[in-house]
Amino acid sequence: MTKKIISIANLASLSGIALASPLVSENLDISQVKASSEFQPYDFLKDIGSLYDNNENSSINEVEVFGRVQYQYAYVDGSNESDNYDEFRRVRIGAKIGFAKYFNVKVRANMEQGDVDDHSFGFDGYDRAALSFKAGEALGIDSLDSLTLHYGRQKISIGAEGHLSSKKIKTVERSALSRNARPSNAIEGMTIDLIVNPDAETSIDYNNAWVASIAYKADLLNWEWSFNAISGETEDVSDERSGLFYGAMIQASKFIIDDKLEVAGRYYFQASDNSEGIRINRRYSRISAIGSNGRGDLHQSIYAGLNYYLCADRAKIMTGMEYEKLEFADQDSNATTLWASAGFYF
Repeated sequence: MTKKIISIANLASLSGIALASPLVSENLDISQVKASSEFQPYDFLKDIGSLYDNNENSSINEVEVFGRVQYQYAYVDGSNESDNYDEFRRVRIGAKIGFAKYFNVKVRANMEQGDVDDHSFGFDGYDRAALSFKAGEALGIDSLDSLTLHYGRQKISIGAEGHLSSKKIKTVERSALSRNARPSNAIEGMTIDLIVNPDAETSIDYNNAWVASIAYKADLLNWEWSFNAISGETEDVSDERSGLFYGAMIQASKFIIDDKLEVAGRYYFQASDNSEGIRINRRYSRISAIGSNGRGDLHQSIYAGLNYYLCADRAKIMTGMEYEKLEFADQDSNATTLWASAGFYF
């Protein structure tokens, strides 16, 4: 692979040579020139951050920068009260450097210091800062599609939604079931990624905090389906919150305008034998619309939405409506949330 560094001066000189050549007027198809010169936003967002790419270099193989902005709004109407919320959900910048062919360092920083209804910006910690080693490729283990070691600050991936980047999820927010399966949003230490068949429809996860997940994805009746069952044990200071929790999720999506407009739906439940064994998401119904601090023994949610893709997943608008019900202490509470989100990344 050749180097990917191109200067503006080089581009200008190449253009001049092309215009001066007599072969251009004789053999050039004008329609092809027009098509090739049209601005391609997906390619622009995909390539703008790639500063250097050369696998043949024995020292530095890759240099990439990236960024992301996501803004979202919600109106919540619940048993307790109704309210509006908005925030810059994610503002991140980062860089990745690949070296010695099998190693890379990836750092991603959070640049949004505010919270709901508080739009203040600045460095707010690292979302990821880790060193990775492609062990399977380096050792020539052909029987494995991927064996990679990571050390540093990393995200935890459990369940169907956990393995899917928030840049590519079909709903504005992940399910509370998926979030409760993670003991924390990130860890610091060593992890191992082992992929035997990346095209397999079934995936199984397990971690040492005693959380297990089995997920299955399939294309049925022209819809893309995802099924996930999760069970685990919560450890807390109180007996009401500690113990076994379990739940299941089903999600379906389909493009009604190819590659542009998508309809998506999701249902999930989570339950526990303990009175406060499960909890709903903090955004946004837990803030004021549902009581009991969002804790209970049974939680159900149903979501329906439309996603419009301006530039595939790299620039899109998401809308949705979610109804959820929480049961706690022989009571129940409910909330309906109207969602809207816009974001892009490169």
